[in-house]
Amino acid sequence: KYMNFALKKYQNNHEVWHINAFNLPIDSDLNKEYVFLRIMFCWGWATWRDRWFSFINDNLARDPYYLSFVFNKEMRGNLDLGLRFSPFWSQVEQNKKNKITWAIFWYCHIFMKKGLCLTPSISFVNNIGLDGSGVNCGSNNVSFQNKLNNKFNSNLPNYINEDEETIHKIKDFYKKNKINIFRKIIRKLKKIVKLLIVN
Repeated sequence: KYMNFALKKYQNNHEVWHINAFNLPIDSDLNKEYVFLRIMFCWGWATWRDRWFSFINDNLARDPYYLSFVFNKEMRGNLDLGLRFSPFWSQVEQNKKNKITWAIFWYCHIFMKKGLCLTPSISFVNNIGLDGSGVNCGSNNVSFQNKLNNKFNSNLPNYINEDEETIHKIKDFYKKNKINIFRKIIRKLKKIVKLLIVN
């Protein structure tokens, strides 16, 4: 219901490029049931034929403006929400080794077109492959697990602008998650050192 309603509502509004069903487990403002973000989440999504064909036809990996993206540090910074580390651009670089899927390029394409993604404040979906059983995700991704929204309110926003408050909370989430990963690495290294000393 949510996706079909949104697809119909924004079909002719080319500021909107993507419908997210997922959102990160952040402390959302519940007065805003839906927000617009630059970020594309591929865990449950929808788009329109014309937007998707624009992506397929441009084939971002070979398109001339992709090169300007590569060499434009400010643009990459905006893609990464101004974070000092690179949660998104690093995925583009990993694609050189064929380790990541199409999704990061779809996000880059939307970003280059100055498009926005409708996003629920509380996620409608969870990725059940984050327990280590998924093909593309390891068990270290459990921090992405969410409480679920089980009701659809059709009061979708008419004002199309990126929600800066939600972007700020998402930045905080990535910073915290980055620290947690660093702590896990430190703990593993300590265990290895301890084993080496014992043996």
